[in-house]
Amino acid sequence: MHSYRYTVRQLESLIRLSEAMARLHADPVIRPSYVREVCSLLKKSNINIVKSEVEFEENQEAINIERREAKAEKMSDTNDLFALEAQQLAKAQESQQVQQS
Repeated sequence: MHSYRYTVRQLESLIRLSEAMARLHADPVIRPSYVREVCSLLKKSNINIVKSEVEFEENQEAINIERREAKAEKMSDTNDLFALEAQQLAKAQESQQVQQS
């Protein structure tokens, strides 16, 4: 088991700054290059983060999978709503036609 010498605040800073770097580049994905740049900035500001001890790519892949799953679920929910609305519209039109007959 590895022992890390980072505080929760340092890791949260790394995450927030990496997210900000992605937003700066108008990128919805936090890329390893953004995290490396943030690590460099943090090192220069006397916050000791060693990039080799943090598994960026594995963590990023897990984040990407979670985002894709959440997006797929949201799209599925949206499609279900559209289908329900289409069914309700078809029933309403059918009722109108029956009433007009």
